[in-house]
Amino acid sequence: MAMRPDLRWFFVGMGVKRWVLALLVGIAMVSIGIGYLLVTIYRQAPLPEVFYWLTLQFIDRWIRGVLFIGAGLALTAFAIIRLNRSLLQPFLATTGDERLVDILYREKALRNAPVIVCIGGGPGLSIALRGLKNLTANLWGITLGQGPARTRSELGLLRDRVLRASDDEVVVTATTVDGQRLESETAILQRTSGEPVRRVEVQRAGGGVPEANAEAVDVITKADILVIGPGDLFGSVIPPLLVPDIAEAVRRSNAKKVFVCNIMTQAGKTSGFTVADHVHAIQSLAKIQVDYILVNKRPPNEKLLAAYLDKKQSQVVFDPNAAALSRVTFANSADKFMLIEGAFLVEADLMTDMREELFIDREGRDVHKSLTVIRHDPEKLGAALSDLINSEAWRLAAAK
Repeated sequence: MAMRPDLRWFFVGMGVKRWVLALLVGIAMVSIGIGYLLVTIYRQAPLPEVFYWLTLQFIDRWIRGVLFIGAGLALTAFAIIRLNRSLLQPFLATTGDERLVDILYREKALRNAPVIVCIGGGPGLSIALRGLKNLTANLWGITLGQGPARTRSELGLLRDRVLRASDDEVVVTATTVDGQRLESETAILQRTSGEPVRRVEVQRAGGGVPEANAEAVDVITKADILVIGPGDLFGSVIPPLLVPDIAEAVRRSNAKKVFVCNIMTQAGKTSGFTVADHVHAIQSLAKIQVDYILVNKRPPNEKLLAAYLDKKQSQVVFDPNAAALSRVTFANSADKFMLIEGAFLVEADLMTDMREELFIDREGRDVHKSLTVIRHDPEKLGAALSDLINSEAWRLAAAK
């Protein structure tokens, strides 16, 4: 369970409590010194009658002491808070709406947390990064990232540690079930009708195999958890995994591989796809075995679902009778687990609906269109992964 933000100041390793204590001790020492001087003046120098009232001599001394200590602590705390805001405001302005405690918690308390690498692109990668940033300070994103940012959430990636899968100029192509050829990533991303995609390929713009970004390969090698998706399956999620050395690094990695399945199908790309179809596409095209599948279990509201159905999009579900699904038990566990394509199926409420602005290039003019969309909720996604890490399924899979 995630720690409440207000309590994170007291987390071991934040490097805050010790300096607050040192500050209070320093203030106390200065106060004692000033007290000695004031006592000397009070006893040896004649003072105007107003000091009788200012020093509260009309009440008991122990009450005076408590009142002055309380007022002093309150004033000190207020001054420190206001001083921090004044000094740190220029730096906090570059981090969006994050609170200082959240930034320090991630960078200090979470620096020894697992290394998590998210692979994908577009809004899905941005959501995954935002959802997992409070689980670890060791968070990376890997994307092919050929196309321009189209949404505000994608623009937010510029502030995260996101690496390109390849620094080469890469061409992404896809072939649909009926044999139609989509000759660019843009064509794949913008496809909204027709038969679904069967396969996708990646190559250099001039031909040949793209070379992997060495830094991306390195972070995959060091990863404890690899999160694949969510996002456009054939346009953003699978393409980075088709860069040969990236795919090889993922296959060789000892990290647990978690696939975050899309909530809704995509017309013209994954029309009619079930959970098993999504997993099969990743494992067959990228030759990667997934360990866990995170699937949303909450249905959208009827009005929003109807709008998606009008666009030939439906909620991604799993078929309990599918050939790819099996139920297993372990000798040291009484629970039954469902596996799809050999991966543990984990259901959770991951969904939210939000207003999103799509940036569209029309005849050289940047315009935007605002609409309500179904997305993974970043906080729910982070909580689901945290629960998964602490689950029996995680322990049992590690022991297999």
